Amino acid sequence: KVLVKGKPCGKFFGECEVSTRTVEFSIKLFDCGHFYMKQTLPGSGASPYWVIFEGTWQTTEKGLAFEYLFRYSWQVAKTRLMPEFALEAVPKNHRSRLAWCGEIPEQQLNGSVPAIVGEDPFCWIEICREPDVVERGKARFNEEDDDIVKPPSSEMKSEDAAPSARRRPAASGATPPAGAGQAAKPSASVAEDQEPMWPIYAVLGIFCVILLFFCRSAWLEKTQALR
Repeated sequence: KVLVKGKPCGKFFGECEVSTRTVEFSIKLFDCGHFYMKQTLPGSGASPYWVIFEGTWQTTEKGLAFEYLFRYSWQVAKTRLMPEFALEAVPKNHRSRLAWCGEIPEQQLNGSVPAIVGEDPFCWIEICREPDVVERGKARFNEEDDDIVKPPSSEMKSEDAAPSARRRPAASGATPPAGAGQAAKPSASVAEDQEPMWPIYAVLGIFCVILLFFCRSAWLEKTQALR
């Protein structure tokens, strides 16, 4: 995000057909007066292809008005660890408006936005507001770190490991797994590390006997001196 400096105050998402392609739309509004619009082309190779627009927004009587200042593309290259992008200028006064629609007030928008596929400069979309409180789990359009693409190999390994862990039934007559005996070893080692207390008590007893012996010797010497 280049222009954004404030806090998010709204997010809309949707999936629409543009020309012959399916495009996913995500618009984030910020209280500083800027917006962040991401259009995603699913299935664009190993990583998705994103085109991001940034500009200013303001409310109108019937919806929202957007003024687009620049755009840039974003896709993780196969031979590079970090993605590359370059800012692209848009035509002057590149603007569009989205109007409220639907039965629930201020929950759905429809209108025209810049198109990234096809021959027309704008396309018609219908998007919905995302709730302010959502689960932390990843959603298709609700990823705060959605500009980070994980390698496919790591995802496949994690998915393969989860089913294998679930396929291990606990049979009563079966041989316990190899890790079962190892799991009980830490408790045994902890018990071995705890030293017994009887040597301390023995030392204290010997010290008390020696102390009594010296006290008795001193008392006898005093009694003899008095005689």
